[in-house]
Amino acid sequence: MGLFKRVAIATGAFVFLKILQKSAENSDDADDYDPDVEEWRRQWREEREREEKRKRTKCEFTDDLSSEDFKSIVLRSSRHFKRVRNVGVYGPIVIGFVKSHSNISEWKFNIDYNDFGRITGEYWLSSDNSDSNVPEKLAESIKNEIKKYRSNPQERTTNIYVPRPYYSCSFTDGITKYDFQQIVKESMSGNDRIEELKVFDAKIYGKTRSITGKTSWRFILDFNDNGHITGEYRCLTENDESNYMTHIGNNIKEAILQKHIKRGDTTQ
Repeated sequence: MGLFKRVAIATGAFVFLKILQKSAENSDDADDYDPDVEEWRRQWREEREREEKRKRTKCEFTDDLSSEDFKSIVLRSSRHFKRVRNVGVYGPIVIGFVKSHSNISEWKFNIDYNDFGRITGEYWLSSDNSDSNVPEKLAESIKNEIKKYRSNPQERTTNIYVPRPYYSCSFTDGITKYDFQQIVKESMSGNDRIEELKVFDAKIYGKTRSITGKTSWRFILDFNDNGHITGEYRCLTENDESNYMTHIGNNIKEAILQKHIKRGDTTQ
């Protein structure tokens, strides 16, 4: 270890000890008590406890706003945002992607409408791109639609979501539908954490069990790349903290690429 590093470590240790000493002195000295700091700490603890309680509270849909009503509101609102894609509704949580202006990349957002077990329109937003206000605008649009829906019960029968046209994926350019289903089957073979697996067109639906087996969450892997199977995919999952389905998706992607290579289609 060089002299500079030794001096830096020694200096850091000295400063740290002085801070501890000062903290100990302050704890015994009533004159140094700062009520503003203590109030800030109290509010911070209360806010943290409140947020943890909110997340633990199970969201219940009611007769005046069913889960299907909420889903229709979300999907209808998202139609007005051209850059918003692949929106999924999982209970009170909305997950989707926003396409960049350049159309080269996209990023993910999460909107939680669980307001201590109720859907009131209030939401908690997280996004991979804090510089964009697109998710917030969508969240506000959904919030306004929820309030409008509840305030105008006579109009509820007209609030039916009409989905965008779905363009089926082509399986004619090197990967047949049978090939894709076999690749998925082989990639999932022996995986005891995947439940309720279904393959529809180029989308894979299912549930992932946690390592402990006590919880599970839904997922969607969409391999429809502008009407073709190239290996590129999008992953939607109820558990943002787990990258397990990304690992599975990458395995399927690699198998698709290998199939293209074997058939001589290196342009994919």
